[in-house]
Amino acid sequence: MFVAYYPLYVEMTSKILEEVSQNLYPAFPQTRRFQACFLGGGPAPEAVALSTYFREYGFKGQSLTAHTFDIAAMTWKRSREITKYLVSNLAPEIQFSLHGHTLNLCQRNALPQLRDIIQTSELFIVQNCLNEFVSTPQVFVENIDFLVQEMPSSSILIVADLNYEIVRDLMRRIESCLIKRPNLHVIRSHTAGGHRLRTKIPLPRVIAKNLLISGGILTPKTWVNFNYLAIQKLPIALQSDYASLPY
Repeated sequence: MFVAYYPLYVEMTSKILEEVSQNLYPAFPQTRRFQACFLGGGPAPEAVALSTYFREYGFKGQSLTAHTFDIAAMTWKRSREITKYLVSNLAPEIQFSLHGHTLNLCQRNALPQLRDIIQTSELFIVQNCLNEFVSTPQVFVENIDFLVQEMPSSSILIVADLNYEIVRDLMRRIESCLIKRPNLHVIRSHTAGGHRLRTKIPLPRVIAKNLLISGGILTPKTWVNFNYLAIQKLPIALQSDYASLPY
């Protein structure tokens, strides 16, 4: 399962970061020490995308600390070691650390215990997990609302997943809740529609032949249709200037 979807979510995150970074005010990263949180992150493919983004845009010597939160964090421990290995090879100039935490976003008040990490992070990504919260949507939205409340000014939240109806409905709930906050800028609304992405990462033939079997169930898609919501938390002082921002 790891091999089937890991490259896909690296590419999705890369595409999203490329788009979102063009519409930030102020832009990121703001410091040489950057901290990111990946909720429902499992093996944290987002870290690979973020580190290569830093490399491609010339952030030499960047320090990246990533925290991944997942209900099965211990199960993904070995997979996170693969992520560390990939980052060290793809972006060796970046000082990278990755920390796994067990977290159940289906439980009320799941995030207050993480307030210190939230308040010192610049980027939050919730990806490839929305289908897990369809039975408790209100609790999940409340947890995301708390996350946004505690996020520092100028930080970014990205909620992304494959463009299924249940995903769009949950994104609608999240966006409807968050836009009530006066100090948020919606960089991209989920109502902008799905993105169609052709995957560019080829799998070695030995993997495709020997691992991705089971009637093709685990075979990665060539074309991926995904959607995402992106917001930035603006400093209160910028609220009066919001209408004049060039987007």
